[in-house]
Amino acid sequence: MHKIFIFSNLLLLFSISLNATELKIVPVGEAQADTLKYSISILKDNNASLKTIKNILVNDFSFYRSIIERNQSSSKSDLLINIKRENKFVFIETTFNEKKITNKVNLKFNRKDIHKVADNIYNLITNKKSIFNSSIIFVSDRTSKKRKIVKELYIMDFDGFNKKRLTFFNKTVVSPAFSPDNKLISFSLIEGYGKSKNINLYTLNLQNKKFKKISTYKGMNSGAIFSPDGKELVLTLSINGNAEIYKINIKSKKLIRLTKNYAPDVDPSVFGNKLTFLSGRPGKPMIYVSDFDGLEKNVKRISYVGKFNATPRFSPSGETIVFSSWLDNRFDLFRINSNGTGLSRLTKDFGSNEDPNYTNDGQFIVFSSQKVYSRSKAVTNLYIMDNEGQIISKLTNNYGNCQSSRASN
Repeated sequence: MHKIFIFSNLLLLFSISLNATELKIVPVGEAQADTLKYSISILKDNNASLKTIKNILVNDFSFYRSIIERNQSSSKSDLLINIKRENKFVFIETTFNEKKITNKVNLKFNRKDIHKVADNIYNLITNKKSIFNSSIIFVSDRTSKKRKIVKELYIMDFDGFNKKRLTFFNKTVVSPAFSPDNKLISFSLIEGYGKSKNINLYTLNLQNKKFKKISTYKGMNSGAIFSPDGKELVLTLSINGNAEIYKINIKSKKLIRLTKNYAPDVDPSVFGNKLTFLSGRPGKPMIYVSDFDGLEKNVKRISYVGKFNATPRFSPSGETIVFSSWLDNRFDLFRINSNGTGLSRLTKDFGSNEDPNYTNDGQFIVFSSQKVYSRSKAVTNLYIMDNEGQIISKLTNNYGNCQSSRASN
């Protein structure tokens, strides 16, 4: 079992001094000059459902404050939203630049229906998709009992609502990830006891709710993410004693090795033909990039900040990588260009922050943050912030210790 956690143990041993000149402190909360103003009104109705629709829309748009900002005066707004009821239906009429769209929902709507409306409105003004239809998967220990730690897989809307439990193994789930089409979730499960304990790789089909065991090699089968085409999983295996990165075909189970080094290589992320991963090659876990289509092709170290790094993740555009770094006796989040330039610090004095992951639109980062309240009490919750480090919302509260969050594509 020591081999399974080889990299976790190595993290505690590495140290390096920080050169302060390497860091660029990112300005927080600077709104764009061309922020649109919108007003939202309910037409001649006191129905509670209409007020709920209005509140959901206002909350959704609050995520994009630098793009769209609420205004109480309709005469001075660029975007007008009117909500009205007709029998069993609700009509949300939106006017922008002489364009008008009407969204219709049933009076017995759910939150996802309104998120779709918000996405349509956002698309009207930006010609882009929003975060509003996204889901977030995560792991929570909320069903643990006394000394028996249980970590199960959960899913929720992007705003933290509609939490739902997905697994009932009564064991420990780690490292979940969405497939490109969001139909599958990969995750690893710690199974067995004593010398027979192993970290095995599974997938969950969200449509038929069926689980499939993908990889059960002795030791590590973890940290998996899907390839861009969804046909393979890229993961860490320790079948030869050392942690290395492989890709495995989901159907044929064919293995292709991607790294080969005496040092542990873990935490892969892929964009196009580029692979980023964490490696202990310099004597401490740091971030590397390489080509995805071969063994050790064009390998390059790109991070030098902190005592050690963890969980590098590409942005949807592939231009930047977000990661966590141990600095000042805690983890903080950083962003760096995928070529190793433009290092920016995103969090400071906000607990210990880990597991960053971009949302589908590339505008936000979901992460876990641990707050220590006493020697015996520390709580980890999920948060979402924008690209510049502005905290937008707390996504979990009183839901156990939550971590390993991943947003849908």
